[in-house]
Amino acid sequence: MNLLFQIGRYFFAIPIITFGIQYFLYGFVGGLPPVPPWTPGGAMGAYLMGAFLVTTGVSIAIGGKARWSGLLLGSVFLLCVLLLHGRRMHDILVDGITRWGHFLFALPMVIFGFQHFQFAPLIAGLIPSWIPAHLFWAYFTGVAFIAAAVSIMIRKLGQCWPHCTTVTSGAAPS
Repeated sequence: MNLLFQIGRYFFAIPIITFGIQYFLYGFVGGLPPVPPWTPGGAMGAYLMGAFLVTTGVSIAIGGKARWSGLLLGSVFLLCVLLLHGRRMHDILVDGITRWGHFLFALPMVIFGFQHFQFAPLIAGLIPSWIPAHLFWAYFTGVAFIAAAVSIMIRKLGQCWPHCTTVTSGAAPS
C-alpha cells in the first residue's frame, strides 16, 4: 500500500509541476493561461501562480510537507473557483432558485400536510379545548397544507390568498 501512495503522489505532483511550467510560459507570452477574461494579474499573476504550482508540486513529489502543500493547493484552487467563477455560480444559483424555489418552498408544506394525517390524534390534542371538533381541524389543516403546496407548485394562486394570510395572521384585510 505504501508503494501505491508513493506512485500516486508522483502521478499527482507531475501534472501540478507541468501546470506551473505552463504558467511560466504564458507569463513570457504576456498573460495567464486560458482563464476567464476578467481575471486580473497578467504576466505577474502567471509568474506567481507558476511559482506556487511548481513549489507545491515539488513538495508533494519529494514528500516534504506534502499534506500541508496539498491542503494549501486545494485551498488556492477553491479560492480561484470562488473568486473567478463566483459571478457565474451566482447566476446559476439565482436562476435555479427562481426556477425551482417554489418547489423548495412547497415541499415542506406537503410533508407537514401528510404529518397532520399521520399524527392526527397528537395534532388534535394541540388544539385548544374551546375549539370544537379537534380531529376535524387536524385533518382540515393537513388538507390545507397539501392544497397550498400544490397551488404553489403549479403556480396557480387564488385571488383570496392575501385575505387568507391576513386573517390567519390576525391583521385586517385591506
